[in-house]
Amino acid sequence: MLKFTFAVQKMKVADMSRAEGHNCRLHATASQLPARAWITKAGHHTIAAWDADKASEAKALAKRKDAVVGIEIVMQVGNQLDWREPPTEKHPEGKPRAKRPADLNALAKAGKAWLEAEFGADNVVSIEIHTDESTPHLQAVVVPRKDGKLQAKTWMHGPAKLAQLRARAHKVVKRLIPCEYDKGAPGGKPH
Repeated sequence: MLKFTFAVQKMKVADMSRAEGHNCRLHATASQLPARAWITKAGHHTIAAWDADKASEAKALAKRKDAVVGIEIVMQVGNQLDWREPPTEKHPEGKPRAKRPADLNALAKAGKAWLEAEFGADNVVSIEIHTDESTPHLQAVVVPRKDGKLQAKTWMHGPAKLAQLRARAHKVVKRLIPCEYDKGAPGGKPH
């Protein structure tokens, strides 16, 4: 069965611009593969376009310069060898498999539904699907706003809250894509 991977990162004001550049592919990134190795021809698919107004509103809500103004979320189903053949001399990145292990449209649909239900549609800054890296994944930025204030602790205060957040995301994704996750397993490295 495919493995569900979920990673989160707190974002300060300076992180928002970096995330927009990377997530929206405003410039090349170190994690991008050559176009010949992309899972889809486009390499990048926008589900919810970057909303600069929402990002600005989050920055305006910050009372301290170290305030968490955003949360970056990465959801992935499967690993590299689920999506690619093993590397060869002709395809050093691994040729994308003809039969995909999961429907990327289902990941986009499930991810968008969960993000809007969990954080509120008004707090979703962007949702992108990256298919130009070793493993396709959904990458999103949300504003941790509750009751008109930045309250990242509502979602990210300690391991127990993070585990619950991950479990809620997995529950929605697994309805459309059969996948499992290991409770208590460490998250991925920062993207």
